[in-house]
Order: sequence, then C-alpha cells, then structure tokens
Amino acid sequence: MSEIDKATKQLRQYLNPAIKGPKTNAVLETLAYPLSNLVHNAEAVNNQLYLVTAEDRYLDQLMSARGLRRPESLGLSDDIFRMIGIEVGTRKQVRSLINSLLSIVFGDDYTRANIDSNFAEPYALEDGDTLFISYDDQEPITIVFSAAQFLNIGNATAQEVADVITKETRRLGVTGAAVIIEEDTGNRVRIVSQTSGPSSSVAILGGKAQNVLQFDTVIPISGAVTTEWSVQRQDNGNTRFTWEGGPNPNIGQLSVNDYANIYGLAFDIANRGTYTIVTVYSGVVTEAYFEIQNPVSVDQAAFTQGAIDAILFFRKSRKTLNNKKAFAAVYQTEARKLELFLPATTKVVRRENVGAAYLQEDLPSVEGINGPYLWDTTKGFIIGEEQCNTTQIVNGSSESMVFVDNAAEIPDDQGYLVFGFGTAQEEGPIPYIGRPSSNSLIINPTYNFKHTHAIGTNISYVTQKTPYTPSANGDDYGFYITDEISGRIYAEELVELVKATGIQLVVIVLYPNDEGFGKWGTESSEITTIFGPDPI
Repeated sequence: MSEIDKATKQLRQYLNPAIKGPKTNAVLETLAYPLSNLVHNAEAVNNQLYLVTAEDRYLDQLMSARGLRRPESLGLSDDIFRMIGIEVGTRKQVRSLINSLLSIVFGDDYTRANIDSNFAEPYALEDGDTLFISYDDQEPITIVFSAAQFLNIGNATAQEVADVITKETRRLGVTGAAVIIEEDTGNRVRIVSQTSGPSSSVAILGGKAQNVLQFDTVIPISGAVTTEWSVQRQDNGNTRFTWEGGPNPNIGQLSVNDYANIYGLAFDIANRGTYTIVTVYSGVVTEAYFEIQNPVSVDQAAFTQGAIDAILFFRKSRKTLNNKKAFAAVYQTEARKLELFLPATTKVVRRENVGAAYLQEDLPSVEGINGPYLWDTTKGFIIGEEQCNTTQIVNGSSESMVFVDNAAEIPDDQGYLVFGFGTAQEEGPIPYIGRPSSNSLIINPTYNFKHTHAIGTNISYVTQKTPYTPSANGDDYGFYITDEISGRIYAEELVELVKATGIQLVVIVLYPNDEGFGKWGTESSEITTIFGPDPI
C-alpha cells in the first residue's frame, strides 16, 4: 500500500460511510497527497533520532554524545559504526565489551576460534554419520548427518555440510556455527565458535564423519587392507587391540589421548566407534597394541581389517585464538592490568562494492557490480552519458558547424561539450548553442579550438560545470585508499574509552611474519629493526 493510499484510508475514517463515490475519492486523494509527504517526512526525521535507525551525520551526532567519533581516515560504514555504539551503550562487563568491540572492528577471523576441514568438497558421507564437537570447552555435542538433509549425501557439498552443522548445533541449544571457505582448490568447511576473546575454542572429538571431513590431523599409521588385529577385554576394563600380522600399523607413533576411529565392517559392531587411547605399547608383531575404554566391547580373534580406512587415528586438536598467527583479544594478566593483542590490519577498511578498492577479473562487469571509480575533482566539470563522434577534422580554422555521426541524445540547447575526453588532445568545456540536426552541432562562434581533432574524435556532453564532490559514505562507488594502521589505532582508542579508570593497558601488535622486510626464511628471519642503525 502506497503512502497516498494509507493517508486516504486515514482520512476516510473521519467521513460518514454514506459519503462515497468518484468525486469523494478524488477530494480525499487530493488532500492525502500533502498528508502523505508530511507522514513520510515525519518518519524520516523520527528515524534520525535513534541509534538503530540514524544515518550519516545524524548517526555521528548521536555517537558523539557517547564519546565516539567516526575516523575520517577509515571507510567505517554506518552499520559497523552503529554496532559499536550499541555495544558501548548496552554491555557493562569491561573485558566482554572490549572483546565485542574487537570483533566488530577486526572481524570473526581474528576474534573467534575456528577449525577447518583438511579436505575440499564433495564429501562421501553416509546416512547416520556423526561428528563430535566441543565449543568453548563445553560438553561435546553430537551432529548426526542424515540422507534427508542432503540432495545426495554421498556427494555432499561444503555448504550442505556447514548448514547441517549450524542447524543441529542450534537445535541442541549450543552457540556455534559452520561456514564455508571458498578456495581455488574447492570449498571447505570451517567450524567457528560464537564466543569472542580468550575463552573461544573449538575441538573435534571424533565421529565417523571425521574420516571424510578430517578437521584434525590424521596420523598416517592405520595399516593396510591386509593388516590383522585381535580384540580382547582386559581385567582392568580396558579393551586391547593387538597387531597380529600383515603390514605394520606403526602403533608406536601413537600417544595417550589420541583417538581411534574404528568403523570398519570387519570390526564387530560392539567394537566400532570413536575411542580415546589410554595405553600404547610399541613392539613387534603379536606384541604391539593400544588400549581403549569400551565397556560393551567383545573379543575378536585375529582378523583382517579389510579396508584402508577401517581404523584411523587422529591427534586431538583444540583450536583457540593462540593458534592464529595474529588475533585480537584482551587478557587480564595482573590486577588492574590488561594486555591488548591486536593484528596490524582491521576489517573496517571497506571491502564491499560500495566504497571499496578492489580488482575485478578481466571480464565484462556483471549486473549490479559497479566501480570502483576514480573521481578527478580537478577537471571542474562532469560529463554525462550523452556523446557522439566527429565525422570531420575540427581545428581553429573550422566553421562553427561541426558534423557528427549521431548527436540525437545531446540536448538542443545551450551547453558545453568536451572533445577527446581522457586523451592528450582533450579540450573543453567548449560552449555550444544548439543541435540543428542529429548529425550537427553549432559551436559558439567566439570559441577558437586549441587542438586539431581528427575524424572519429569523441564528443561528450557536460552535465555539470563544477567539480564532482565524492560522497563521504561511498555510495557512489568512489575508490578509497586507506592505510593499514588507522583501523588498529581506532581500536586502541575505543578500548581506552571503555576501560575502567586506573587500568593499565599494554598494547601488543601482532604481525603475521617479516615477509617483505627481507631475510624471509633465513637465519635472520623475524627481524625487529626495519630501518635505522644496527643495534649495538
């Protein structure tokens, strides 16, 4: 329903229902037109009064009342700036607030733990496969993959797997999610903690789907198709798997707390599953073994495992922020002392189409993908889409009449033109006084051409004879150059603003490596002095 229709409906409420007809409707619509504009303006003004809806300079005014400023050197969008204001206004616990602000400024990659699958799609999962995940050191949850969740579970995509993990995680009442990583070698799955800061962690604890996805590092010692095992219950309650023959599974490379994924059909169903290794003995055939705890296991005499992946071993991997080369987090190491770890770069530099600086492939632009544009504010004018090309040589001795191929789009009125825009022979704005036909233009006779313009020279219509002023919020797809440290400095200012009085703040900047500084990969790597004299 349009604004006019809404206003008409409101006015009709004040009329007797018997008063109706086309003339009545015409009067109501006439009265509704200014009323609808009034309502629209009132709503627009009202939106600028609140942090969640304010935009541009109105948002800046509201944020300044909270002591927050939008740095001019950053491409800080309204959405990100608004999120910062909401966090500062609603969160009370200082460390939690700081970690939330860091998440907004630096992004999830730097502030939340994650773990990636080692294999790319497609994934040959089976109905009923499981994956055991622990987020933030909470009790593990079991993700169950069913055929109904996939178009083809035996050829599952990374997006399908990520969606199932996220939905099942939420259904179980746990905060956590999975996303996809797009790479040239194929899409992979990333499991992400939803907690920001030092308490963020993700651990994969097994499940049959782990054999396919492999989030942890598989230990390459599973033996071969013809490796033989036996299974025996022990008096202490453990279950022992002994190497009885065939290719050596190299049990000696295992460690206590590694886990075994035993899902081969040759193993009794009571002996299948994911189990933590509690004992390891390295030795020769018939003597080497590992033990697990499985209260329902059954004995099996020597048998051949039958498949290369019938039994796989994994080293447990608990991922935290400290596993990243660079991360953003605050730690309280002493009373009244905070240590702030910050990466060198932030995400608040524009990375979207609007206001971003990015390179596209050397292909025609896709509909909806614009820019970026470099605006030349020194020109003193703006050209439009209206253009044509000369069909004659034009120079200082030419007549006022200039013949062109097709000037139908150029207005038949006084205005300005530019000849050879963007070339060494560019000339203009040149005043013209009319368009007698679609194949001719009349140049102001007082103007003398300074250059000779060959046949086929482009003529562009000047739509504005003043310089262009790029939009501050980037909605005209202007090309912005932003430095790497401004975002980090802004993050430091935010933390200084919200930290309690008397708290000492120690800032530690994390650079990924010294690549680009020289000596990379040599014994002089990780140099700390880039410029200046050698240390004494």
